[in-house]
Amino acid sequence: TDGRVYRLDLNSKYEAMGFTSKYPRGAFALKERTEGVRTTLLDVVWQTGKTGKVTPVGIIKSVNIDGA
Repeated sequence: TDGRVYRLDLNSKYEAMGFTSKYPRGAFALKERTEGVRTTLLDVVWQTGKTGKVTPVGIIKSVNIDGA
């Protein structure tokens, strides 16, 4: 796993706290700190989506992470 989710144990309090526009107020997530790996940005390719939105996509040099 790369993190944990913490949630209020009492459903009544969890429900009473409500939600933001996206997330429950009675829960939160924490990510584990992991070791990073450096790589090299080789190129940037510009892709145009169906709606015409242009998005940069980075092409990076391959790296091994935990043997994968």
